[in-house]
Amino acid sequence: MKKYKARIYNRWGCEALITEVEVERETEHSVWRNGKREAKRSEYVNYYDSWYDAHHALLSHQLNYIDSIRKRLDSAKARLVEIEGMSP
Repeated sequence: MKKYKARIYNRWGCEALITEVEVERETEHSVWRNGKREAKRSEYVNYYDSWYDAHHALLSHQLNYIDSIRKRLDSAKARLVEIEGMSP
């Protein structure tokens, strides 16, 4: 059966990638490829039933990632203002 393997890993700057793969069998939490079990959801790769599900997941993940970076930037800017306002 076909599944769609979506990969995005922010720490290493990997490109977003969706690949159609053939799986031998699946359970609620695992798929088997080439006789080896893989988790359907992990830090590196997720498996989906359709390309559109995989695409939506990657899009949502990236939007959440951008939002978290934006919040960190806003916090850093506020800290900078505090530092600039310091005096002896």
